[in-house]
Amino acid sequence: MSVKFLHCADLHLDSPFDSLPEYKASCMRREMRELLNFIADLANSRRADIVFLSGDLLDSTVSYYETSDALIEALERIDGKVFISPGNHDYFCSMSPYAYLDFPENVHIFKSQTVECVELPELGCRVYGAAFIQNDSASLLNAFTAEDDGMINLMCIHGNVNGDSYNRITGANMLSSGIDYMALGHIHARSELSKAGDTFFAYPGCPQGRGFDETGDKGVYFGEVSKGDVRLEFIPTCRRRYMEYTVDVTDFPSVKEAALSVLASAASEDIIRIVFTGETDEEINLTALCDELADYAFHLVLKNKTHHRRDLWEGLSEDTLKGSFLRLMHRRLDAAETEDERATVMAAVRYALAAMENREES
Repeated sequence: MSVKFLHCADLHLDSPFDSLPEYKASCMRREMRELLNFIADLANSRRADIVFLSGDLLDSTVSYYETSDALIEALERIDGKVFISPGNHDYFCSMSPYAYLDFPENVHIFKSQTVECVELPELGCRVYGAAFIQNDSASLLNAFTAEDDGMINLMCIHGNVNGDSYNRITGANMLSSGIDYMALGHIHARSELSKAGDTFFAYPGCPQGRGFDETGDKGVYFGEVSKGDVRLEFIPTCRRRYMEYTVDVTDFPSVKEAALSVLASAASEDIIRIVFTGETDEEINLTALCDELADYAFHLVLKNKTHHRRDLWEGLSEDTLKGSFLRLMHRRLDAAETEDERATVMAAVRYALAAMENREES
């Protein structure tokens, strides 16, 4: 017997997106509500028996009315069972939407720090879980062990494997848990499927990045679990990715051309940051350039880490330590047989001159 599941975590609905202009932030919040419908459709099309929402479904213990309506509507459409484990951002309390919204019958919300069990005999499994009841928590799994009677044991939990006070889950917790698959939330970067003893576990990461510390594709896991075996498939879900590119402007005719070398092949719906490095004689007006290139991305951020172009060999004839060094390196440059060797010599000269002049070289 096996159980099919969709594993989602850390949607952080109603995130402020405060690094974006308000009209774009509002658009992102609306699109994240729409993501709920995508998840519902995905669960149904894959015939998922269970959907795990492993904490921080909401960004806080309050939410917009539109978000509450969208959440209930999406959950009602899911054919399988849904389990929600409130996390450190959306912890369970009397003021939480989890306490006052009218959730559909297929949804179970864990509401206590004490691990609870829900048996699903029709699926040959049971689901364990617990909740944050404040914004941090000591380990929720101390002295916990699941029943061992041949049923598939699953867990929906928000926690930090070998991490900090946000429900720290240790290797010992894993080894003694008796859980076949632990559906984790809290870490926003997707992890591969891991195993401790007989317990498989994974983080799907967040389904939508919210800043340049959450770049690239984001999504959810679809999986199938049986006794002794788990298979996972990562499914991208975010409409807009946060993407960061670093461009050395040194060999481009202009900084604009350097930016276009990235933007020409980038996705226009993404949120993009370009960091300029290298050397240029150009006076860079980031505001004007950003305005000029704005149509190439949903939102564009430019950062200038360039240096004013300089003659590295100035001082070659000086009767100084610097002059001696430059003459030595110039001979090495002449002797270099490949472009890689020449590039290494030039980099060494730049970094050495920066050190001599107490400058930062990037």
